[in-house]
Amino acid sequence: MAQWNREPTRSPLRWPATETYWTPASCSSRTGRTASTRQHRKWSPPRERPERSCWARARAARPAFLPGQPPPPPKDFGGGGRVLSAGWPTCRVFAGGRVWSTPGLDTHRRPPHHVFSTNVHHVRISHSGENWRLIGMTSPDRTTLAHGRLSLIGVLTQSLGFMGPVFSVAALLPLIVGLSATGRGAGVATPIAIVIAGIGMCGVGWIIAQYAKRIHLCGSLYEYVSDTAGPRIGVIAGWLYYGAMMVLGASTYLVLGGLTQAWLKSAMSVDVPWWPLSLGYAAVTATILVVGVHVSIRAQLILALGAMIVVLAFSLFIIFRGGQNGESWSVEPFNPFSVGSLNLLFGVLYGINMFIGFESAANLAEETSDPKRHVPRAVMLSLGIVGVYYVVVAYAQVMGFGLDAEAWKNSVFPLETLSYGGEFGSAAFGNFLALLIILDILAVAIGVGVASTRGMLSMARSGRLPSKLAVLHHRFRTPIWGAVLMGAVSCVAIVGVRMGGDRMFGQAAGQPQWASAFGWMAGFGGTGMAIMYLVVGAAGVKGLWNHVSRTKLLIAGSAGVAVAAGAVFGSFYEAASPLDTVPWALLVWVALGAVWSFFALGRSSHQGQPVTDQAAEGTSEVTPL
Repeated sequence: MAQWNREPTRSPLRWPATETYWTPASCSSRTGRTASTRQHRKWSPPRERPERSCWARARAARPAFLPGQPPPPPKDFGGGGRVLSAGWPTCRVFAGGRVWSTPGLDTHRRPPHHVFSTNVHHVRISHSGENWRLIGMTSPDRTTLAHGRLSLIGVLTQSLGFMGPVFSVAALLPLIVGLSATGRGAGVATPIAIVIAGIGMCGVGWIIAQYAKRIHLCGSLYEYVSDTAGPRIGVIAGWLYYGAMMVLGASTYLVLGGLTQAWLKSAMSVDVPWWPLSLGYAAVTATILVVGVHVSIRAQLILALGAMIVVLAFSLFIIFRGGQNGESWSVEPFNPFSVGSLNLLFGVLYGINMFIGFESAANLAEETSDPKRHVPRAVMLSLGIVGVYYVVVAYAQVMGFGLDAEAWKNSVFPLETLSYGGEFGSAAFGNFLALLIILDILAVAIGVGVASTRGMLSMARSGRLPSKLAVLHHRFRTPIWGAVLMGAVSCVAIVGVRMGGDRMFGQAAGQPQWASAFGWMAGFGGTGMAIMYLVVGAAGVKGLWNHVSRTKLLIAGSAGVAVAAGAVFGSFYEAASPLDTVPWALLVWVALGAVWSFFALGRSSHQGQPVTDQAAEGTSEVTPL
């Protein structure tokens, strides 16, 4: 419990030296160093005072209390942020994972200038990075994301762009039909399999939405797990989640380069190697990530929304024509008993992968104007919109192939097959649709970059990753070093696949060089994120037990855990080479994360950052660290 010292103290606002007020003696930066000493009694005002001092506002709002009745003890929350309970005013300081909160004061827009120390009651610290480093803190001006730049449409676009609906129906839909290593799939019942998978994912989405109402930090699932399971599990979960996301992002550049090479050769008779194109896409994406979140969101909106509209219109055209040969509509695709139960189960398991990335709206919680409402709505709306979209497109494809599951499966890329065919499309329309698929994959790459850079920023600010990843661009307020890291990892992956991809991943006959590497990296990233959904679904039952309806929580948690576990099982079961090595690679990555957690938490403890996190009430009032 805090000890209270009653003594005359001179304030930075030149309060009378005889004025007496209470300050907690236990408030300390615990860094081993302080910015001044008690002998520094003189204080000179700064040259510029653009706004009212934090201490002036604290003095005006200071509540009355008596000695011997200290306020409740401080609480910690996931990610390392510290918030003091209401009852007495302090200054809010962004300090390498710690926030000293001023209840009732609007200090979250501009960081204040004072901190508490055991020996010094009032310290003036400039905003220069050097002075903040001297006391073991990260400069607030360099780590605070731009607030209020995005609306509901912006955060919804982030989720839709990450999921890549057009790319999913072009590349992942055949897996649901039965084009997989197991040879099992939902066949003509693919639309109902997607419906079942979407309902299950809504369970995970509901839990994430409830967390998003309480915790408004850009760390997303990492923050939610830390809030419930503690810092060590949180570090391991964040390591797995954002590591898988980074590998998934690197894989998108492989397929971007490969498909662009094929499109240039088909549409323009120009043969360009795939790997320079992939490097170019990586450079363009990194630039967009640095320029600003509004640019990233607008790019995703234009690329993803345009492609979705065209594919939806094409699908409706097939449906209203009555499918192949103008046959009448059929309800067989919505009959779960039209295929075997085991085949339907595998279709559901593969269908879950089409929804990966829906939660990425939560990574923009600090940059939206109303995170308490916008993020939960975006999470659930993205699942609903994309779910309906997938069902319509899948029904159009099964009708386009005349309810022939074998022909549908063997087409490999059914969307392109229908668009190039003479009955529904043409060569020109096929080339146009192939270009839209490329643009949609580019939107996926941008969405992955936006989510992963914000997540690594959150972990770095709380000392869980190197502090360099928490530094923002001085003008655009974006995680510049996170974008640089994403670009560097992607370039290394591209060059590595070009130089030795055949030896590492093998190359199937008739397949391009990048295809096997893309499959392995996408499997690693998708499975890692599915494991994270499993963890969030299980942790959410405990963390939200006293905050939401327990009946709804149990239903959502059970559904979320079941579908996430099924997705993980579907990724591992009878996986062919090189995908059979993905489980071992994930196991090694998680082990490395466990080792890193000891180092990161030990370093945080040494620097004075909170090591033990407790569930915090009302984190919606806490400014992101």
